[in-house]
Amino acid sequence: MPASVPPQDARAIRSENRALLVTSIARGRRWLNELIADPGASTERIATRDGCSVRKVNMTISLAFLAPDLVKAAIEGRLPHGMGVVRLADLPAEWSRQHQMLGLPGLEGLERANRRLSARLSGAA
Repeated sequence: MPASVPPQDARAIRSENRALLVTSIARGRRWLNELIADPGASTERIATRDGCSVRKVNMTISLAFLAPDLVKAAIEGRLPHGMGVVRLADLPAEWSRQHQMLGLPGLEGLERANRRLSARLSGAA
């Protein structure tokens, strides 16, 4: 689980859902890279080639913007139950908002801790 998930809520995502999520994240990254690298690429062409809807292509690409700690938790099977492709594909691209919408402590807490540590270290110098 992400470090912020309390142990009592630690029922892990099912292995089939985890495999689908990890595969979908990889596919979303691959499609995003294709759109960036190939001027002739489009979501419509990807959808036609891969036999899916443009909506599915767009939703899958949105997984390429998941916060790194969420991707790591997905790969390691530590995401809480219920955090599958549909729920995560609907998140905003901004990492702190992803944490907020999932009820996880955001990156702001880490940033505040880093600022406090930096202030202590600079005061000790």
